[in-house]
Amino acid sequence: MPRGVVLPRMALADDATAGLDDTFNHTVSALRPLLRCIQVEDIDVAMRYDPGFGDLEPSNYDRWNDTVDFAVDNMMATFRIPVPTGCVADDDFATDENTLVYEYKRTVTFGSDLAHVGKLVHLSGSAASVSLEECPSALFLLARPIGDWNLPRGDDDNNNGWPWKATEMTALACSQHIEQVPASVMFRQDSGFAHLIPSGVVVLHDDGAERVANATTGATSLGYRLPDFYTNGGIFGGTEEHDGEIDDETGRYVSEPVHLYGRFFNHLIFGHNGVSVEAIAGPANLANFSSAVARDYGQMLQHIIDRNLRPLSTQPSVQIVGELKRRVLRLAIHRPSKITLQAVLAAMIILGLTGRLLVRLEGVLPRNPCSIGSVMALLAGSQVCDPTAGVLPVDGQKMKPGELGEALSGWVFSLGWWEDRSVSEAQRRSQEAADTPFEEGAEESAASEHPGPTTKMLTERTTEKRVSDGVRFGIDVGQAGPYRLL
Repeated sequence: MPRGVVLPRMALADDATAGLDDTFNHTVSALRPLLRCIQVEDIDVAMRYDPGFGDLEPSNYDRWNDTVDFAVDNMMATFRIPVPTGCVADDDFATDENTLVYEYKRTVTFGSDLAHVGKLVHLSGSAASVSLEECPSALFLLARPIGDWNLPRGDDDNNNGWPWKATEMTALACSQHIEQVPASVMFRQDSGFAHLIPSGVVVLHDDGAERVANATTGATSLGYRLPDFYTNGGIFGGTEEHDGEIDDETGRYVSEPVHLYGRFFNHLIFGHNGVSVEAIAGPANLANFSSAVARDYGQMLQHIIDRNLRPLSTQPSVQIVGELKRRVLRLAIHRPSKITLQAVLAAMIILGLTGRLLVRLEGVLPRNPCSIGSVMALLAGSQVCDPTAGVLPVDGQKMKPGELGEALSGWVFSLGWWEDRSVSEAQRRSQEAADTPFEEGAEESAASEHPGPTTKMLTERTTEKRVSDGVRFGIDVGQAGPYRLL
């Protein structure tokens, strides 16, 4: 059970299936106990030793004298608790409508020192769960004697002059509440596939918290009789009040002094994460006392709600919708490998862009170079396809692989930009003639005799020269020379 709240019991719908590794995220309503306390400052408390029926004088009494027939340590306290109007349900517990009165008395026999008292009391005179006001219904009291026994003489409060001790009492009057808080919870299947159990941290959304109210009266302060729950339900171990162990032979307590702790304080002090009495007793430790009481009260009421306030299994359940998370196998990403791959891809992109910018690709159509058409296009216009170049003879396509190997021995194939061999020899001669400068006189004479055709011829020559500068991209061959690259 998560610390501080009580969650509803969850189970999968009949038509749903899940594995042990599956988790379910739901937002549910959790119940959270809440205790609001005030310090009780108006307390009349006294602890007095009374030897009872005997002829001992106060000046020479002996607490351990076996001749004393009956001796008691008495502790008496009266608490006056200020409450809102309407919080007193019984006149026997009030001096006026705004004060709730509770009297406590405890007696220990056989002459043992009454050292500490810790008790949780239900304020039966409270109108909690009836009144709309915040009415206290639980009293937490902790008392310890201070100082030594003394014999006051002539004291009006102790007319018989019997010994007494000053007693330090700390008391908290608390109203009980239960809050309904939205909570985000991750559940998983239990081993028996019967229920969903909480797994992980419970996230509470306090902004949506609401107090649970009595359906009949609308009151939000509840009047639970807590001692009835944990006494009959066995929540806390130990007896309600423990007076110590008595020796059968002497009739006295074996261990002294006697501590009277109810089950709540027995768990508070001696239970798991218990606190020492010195850390919570007295007005100086009021904050510690209040914090410890609120902590253990929350744990106690969690068990009470879980065991007593759940709906019956025969009552209809409520279906809610949540989120299913299922673990699946996937490839794990190795971080160093990922970074290395990213670096390689980045280098490829940078180098590719650099090559694209630096390589001349005008007129080149991107294509698959491995197809027959692409190979023929790359070889078109090369010396390999020119029978007059002396690389392959006429009808070279009919040669056998061995004959091709002998014919191409010594030739090196290269991919790149080549001079366009498709330009006719006549065009090259015309370009050479065009590149030869005319004599000035002859040019003027020709221009004067044939003004029109001369201008036209110069234009044609310029165009032919521009065409002859054309190159092609493809494969061609050249002699390997002395290095014999092939």
